Amino acid sequence: MFNFMNKSEIQISKLKAMFLAKIFSDDHSTLKSIVKDLEIVNSSYSLIVFILTNDQINSSNFLKTNKIELDLILYLIKHNFCIEFAISHLNTIKIKDYLYFLCLKELLIKNIIDIDIEKLLDKLDDYDIYQYCVDNKIRLKERDTINYQYYKIHIKEFDNVNTLLERVKSYKDIEYIINLTGISVHPECKINNIVNFIRNGYNQEFCKSMLNDANSFLSLYDVKLVLANLIASKNNHNLVLALYVSKKYLLVFSDNYDIDLIYLFLLKYFLFYEEILDMFKKLDIKNNQLLNMSYIWSDAYIILNKKNKLKNKDMKDTYISYINEVKTTLMSSLSAFIESNKISHALNIINLYKSLQNNTILKELEINNFIKTETESQFKNFLGSRCCYLFEKTVEVTDISLTGDFFENEVNKDIDEKFKKWFTNNWKTYHE
Repeated sequence: MFNFMNKSEIQISKLKAMFLAKIFSDDHSTLKSIVKDLEIVNSSYSLIVFILTNDQINSSNFLKTNKIELDLILYLIKHNFCIEFAISHLNTIKIKDYLYFLCLKELLIKNIIDIDIEKLLDKLDDYDIYQYCVDNKIRLKERDTINYQYYKIHIKEFDNVNTLLERVKSYKDIEYIINLTGISVHPECKINNIVNFIRNGYNQEFCKSMLNDANSFLSLYDVKLVLANLIASKNNHNLVLALYVSKKYLLVFSDNYDIDLIYLFLLKYFLFYEEILDMFKKLDIKNNQLLNMSYIWSDAYIILNKKNKLKNKDMKDTYISYINEVKTTLMSSLSAFIESNKISHALNIINLYKSLQNNTILKELEINNFIKTETESQFKNFLGSRCCYLFEKTVEVTDISLTGDFFENEVNKDIDEKFKKWFTNNWKTYHE
């Protein structure tokens, strides 16, 4: 046990360093010893350990005698911790802001409190609340929001499906509505084409008519829908054509991320590793995006490395260095948040740090093999479920085959010589 009453600032700093070194371990007894001495300087250290060790009694006693911010109350509710105190604290709030209503929402959907849902929706139009009402067969008054329209569909009152389809933007949302309602046609031509694709999949004649008529192939909508069709065909020659089309239109729609994203995943499919890295630089992918999208290059890295087709292995070291830099930054931020009593921020950083310690990509790069984990990604339904295979994380090594002329395709679309040379050179580099 540390005796802290007469400790110098140097000793305090050492204790704080020990705390930071132990906070990510399961050595709870040492942590508790450290915070008993640090509590005299800053009691936030104690509360963090109480919460992480699920000590509800000491946490509750601490919370009752200290000033508590609403973001911490929200954290406690989300983690089902000291709920009685959280409710009691909310009852004392006079200025009710966005965080306050988020707290009420969490308590509602966890079936902890019973409140006036209509009044809550007036302040917070959150779909979780509507889903709660669907699950509990609660009728709501009419509202002019997309969330309310989804609610109506769920309770089988979809009188405005066509209007709702006109308001949503993504293939994922359109498919969701189609699956709920069974709608098969839409009066607006462009939306109807997407409905047809989602219901029926690849349409060779549609692609042929669009790609071979320059006047009808002008908009982002046209390009995305043709790419979705070609990808849904799961025909490698059509996928070469999709790569050609997406590469051709990158600059045309340079202010839109969609074509870039499709092109990036097609590069991943064909394992064109250096081109993938170039796109990462072009898109300036960094921070959380880099963490969430790192599997795009790492999947190709592992497959090519296994086949002895990888010459540039720098990205592995770059990624490891980046993860370590992030962890160092998080550690520094953690200390600052604790010192300023931002407990919920500190707890979120601890959780993020632990997730980096268990980073799947890092583990895969270290063993040069795939770990059988979840294949789904945030981009899974970017072009609807028929194309989800393209956006998934790889979990096993597969071979891509292209027989005959690489550039023959089912829609008889000519491909220019510059692209042919580019593709052929990359194919030879990574597949021959």
